[in-house]
Amino acid sequence: FYVTLGRLFEPYVVSILPMLLSCSSDSSRSVRQATQRTARVIMAQLSVHGVKMVMPNLLKTLEEKTWRTRVSAIELLGAMAYCAPKQLSQCLPQIVPALIECFSDTHPKVQEAVKEALTSVGSVIKSPEIAALVPQLLEALEDPNKKTSVALDTLMHTAFVNCVDSPSLALIIPILCRGLKDRSVSFLHT
Repeated sequence: FYVTLGRLFEPYVVSILPMLLSCSSDSSRSVRQATQRTARVIMAQLSVHGVKMVMPNLLKTLEEKTWRTRVSAIELLGAMAYCAPKQLSQCLPQIVPALIECFSDTHPKVQEAVKEALTSVGSVIKSPEIAALVPQLLEALEDPNKKTSVALDTLMHTAFVNCVDSPSLALIIPILCRGLKDRSVSFLHT
């Protein structure tokens, strides 16, 4: 339906998406796969307004009890990294912090999905200086207690020549905030 109707179907996505996400935790593998394919097709076609309509539902789904539903929502949030630049700049400041919170989930598949989603956010970074630092930034987001100081040190020693784009800031700002809140970071005193 969605491929045929295009934008005309978009207002109905808000009511369909929760059902799709709940079906992603179905016991049948074929239902889960069909649900994932359908959700990806829908997400790929969303306009700026569609992203704004869907975002609250996806963020709310991260609080679900079933891990498969959370994984599905995380994958869809990660897929938003491939939206148009205008859509991306508006949604990443909400997506990245929500994904970072999911790192504390105890289920390994949820943590793996978060890594993949943040990697896809990192893959759309245009700034060459930040693109070179993406692996370190992702490590700092995954393990902030051990890797924040290393990432901050690397950022401090980076000469920025090009503009820093929205996906770059979405990855950098949580690390900077963590570094400013952490009293044990030694180079803040110099």
